[in-house]
Amino acid sequence: MADAEIAVGMTARRNAGSVFASGRRVAAQVGAGRTVAVLFGPEATGLTEADRRVCDRFFRVPTSPACPSLNLSHAVAVTLGALTASRMKLSGPDRSDLAPARDRGRLLDRMKGVLLEIGYLNRQNPDAVFDEVRLLFGRSELTRREVSLLLGLVRQIEWASGRAGGAANPRPAEIRRRRDVRPVHKIASRSAELQRGSDG
Repeated sequence: MADAEIAVGMTARRNAGSVFASGRRVAAQVGAGRTVAVLFGPEATGLTEADRRVCDRFFRVPTSPACPSLNLSHAVAVTLGALTASRMKLSGPDRSDLAPARDRGRLLDRMKGVLLEIGYLNRQNPDAVFDEVRLLFGRSELTRREVSLLLGLVRQIEWASGRAGGAANPRPAEIRRRRDVRPVHKIASRSAELQRGSDG
């Protein structure tokens, strides 16, 4: 999975917020030379939440409502058959140099950390919002260059919030303390003036 440019999860469920791809779309990516990983879950339970989080989009084989799920061997056979048939009919758009899953995973992990740090995500349940960010990134089909640009953006946010070490932006309390600090020579000069005044 780490080397895949696109990860597609096979599921019978239509979860809210999930991005579903048609067989033609997935086949187009394969036909365009992309490294596409297809993830199947166990027959009894299907994909876990952890499985779903590594998927960029999902593919659903149309089935009867009376029997919505397939056993694993049938699901694999039907899916690969559908993708092969679609691939024979078309080729996908040229979107060269897509970032592999491991690079996008590093970006998402780092972004999640900084969004937690600056208070954008709820620490008690960060995935409630961040799962939508994952779906957005999966739908975007980021290139290596785009991942590099976004990592630079995350690093800048880390620097600004003091997470990356070095000089962080001063907090209000630090600013107030700095205002109260006056140069030593000015304090000495003021003390001398007061002393002369008392002598006179």
